[in-house]
Amino acid sequence: SGLIADGAAVSRLIPNPWDTYMELTYEVFRNDNDVLFAGSQAQDVAQLLHLKNFFDLTPSSSLELGVSAMTGPNNANHGGQRTSVGGADMTFKWRPPEAGKYESVTFQTEALMSRKDLDAEATRQDSWGMFSALEYQFAERWSVGGRYDFSEDPSTAGQREHAGSLYLTFRQSEFCFWRVGYQHSWRNYEEKGADTDGQAWLQLNFTFGVHGTHKY
Repeated sequence: SGLIADGAAVSRLIPNPWDTYMELTYEVFRNDNDVLFAGSQAQDVAQLLHLKNFFDLTPSSSLELGVSAMTGPNNANHGGQRTSVGGADMTFKWRPPEAGKYESVTFQTEALMSRKDLDAEATRQDSWGMFSALEYQFAERWSVGGRYDFSEDPSTAGQREHAGSLYLTFRQSEFCFWRVGYQHSWRNYEEKGADTDGQAWLQLNFTFGVHGTHKY
């Protein structure tokens, strides 16, 4: 279950003595996520802060580092029971100037830790999760990638799940790409009668409107 909810966000570039790109983002959104927050009982909002730093390492490589903090009620009361989440993320990119259109490597990883109040008696459940993904662009329009995910259930002690994915991407244009892949998941509990499953998928991603800004 992703953190997709109605809300608003503001961001600001932060001056700093290192003269690097530093951005602080504040978001507020409905706490109707049913895994971390109140779900159908939502009567309040969750809040998130994310600090992002971007560095040019060499003419061919860059590094982005970020830290996040989030909190919100997870029951019908306004703060009676809360979930708090902290995280750190990293993105490394390599794109040689002499072959920038035809070859690149992107590595991403993120780790999250949560503390969720389970009842009014202050019983808490601590859990964590992470993902790592590596993508290699081997032609102007083609790239191949792999991803590993791990997560613990924030509401049930001891339940955890792993997933591994492989995918192939075709970039039709700057506004559209196709992706086909396979994901295999395994867990230490049964879901729908099984503790493992596989999924093949096809994704189409496209953008309408004004040309977006380049990331770097």
